[in-house]
Amino acid sequence: MPENVSAQSLPNICRYPCVPCMEPCQWSCTHLACDLLCHELCDRPCCDEPCKETLQCGHLCLGLCGEPCPSICRHCTPGFKDTISLLMMDEFDESDRFVELQDCGHVFEVSGLDTWMHTEQSGSGTNGISPKQCPECRTSVRRSLRYGNQVKTKLYQIEEVKKPILQFDITNQGIKLLQRKAYDEAVDKFVAAIDSNRENFDAYLGLGTALCLQSQFKEGIHFFQLVVQHSPLRCAINEIDTGKAFWGNSFLPRTVTKVRNVIQQTTACQPPIAREADKKLAMRALVQWAKALSNMTKFDAATRACEIVLKEEPSNKEAKETLQLAKAERQSRMEVVEAMMKDVGGRGHWYQCPNGHFYVVGECGGPMQVSKCPDCKATVGGQNHAPAEGNTHSTIDGSTYSAFSDRVGLGRFNHDL
Repeated sequence: MPENVSAQSLPNICRYPCVPCMEPCQWSCTHLACDLLCHELCDRPCCDEPCKETLQCGHLCLGLCGEPCPSICRHCTPGFKDTISLLMMDEFDESDRFVELQDCGHVFEVSGLDTWMHTEQSGSGTNGISPKQCPECRTSVRRSLRYGNQVKTKLYQIEEVKKPILQFDITNQGIKLLQRKAYDEAVDKFVAAIDSNRENFDAYLGLGTALCLQSQFKEGIHFFQLVVQHSPLRCAINEIDTGKAFWGNSFLPRTVTKVRNVIQQTTACQPPIAREADKKLAMRALVQWAKALSNMTKFDAATRACEIVLKEEPSNKEAKETLQLAKAERQSRMEVVEAMMKDVGGRGHWYQCPNGHFYVVGECGGPMQVSKCPDCKATVGGQNHAPAEGNTHSTIDGSTYSAFSDRVGLGRFNHDL
């Protein structure tokens, strides 16, 4: 409970959010009690009944019921001066009551301190988000039962300020892990940042990049697309043909399984994302999207993504390089395809693994054995001329169906359907 726990006993680093205390609230007296948990705003009013305790000096306590007895006495401390009202002890009425702040030990007449604690101004006189402070020494008030709701309200505000700092910190940790090629750990960090804030577009971009670096291009594109979709460049999505996505299947590796819930939630827009991504960030997402498309041999779409960026920022170096690489890769890939067509005797022998990597089936063009993709270790090939689950015929050589389907007379039939 913030008003009962000293700052030294809290285990977290200051910038990290505090874990809410789930213990029962301790604020109670003979007249009133709070029935809520420690971290919740109390549901009881303050008790203004006088304290019935007797001090060690033998005189009656000047405090309030249920509050710690203040260390002053009407008879034994006549030199006491209240720094809010500036009244001396002999100027107060017999009915006046006092409260001692446990964090610093200063004592004040209750009506003056109530007014001070309920005002929105901080000790510096500004409407800033800062803990309530003692009006005499400016010590932060954290352990007052009477003013627990004011203390908690300020602490809640401070926790809200911490959230974007934490998200930035976690996202940066993910970026550093990417640089160290620790992709699984990076995915964990980006997912944690997104769980903390569904509008953390930097984390979406990082997560998409981490997935693509593990050859999970279609899953990565989902997050690049999400960033662009919530940016001023959202219209660009309709200009980029990416084909069908197939995330969520059983063949996906461990890293993609971790983000399955994130994919489902963002696809369903639950919870909805209200904030807009920065245009600069959207252009970075488009460049990463283009790189993923190139790896999927969708060179036309990759080219278009780069062109959209260069239209907005003609000097964008990364977009220029990605565009040049896409064109060069397309030319190189076509040369390889043409060479392989000569070796296997025509079109229709190219397939793609579940993650988009290419391979060739020789002889009749129908897969008869299974193996592992050298790039992502997914199952490739098939049995009895049927591709394994997630494997598809590729049109990279200009064919519309596999060579085996054509030979047995199914290709034209399936194509017409």
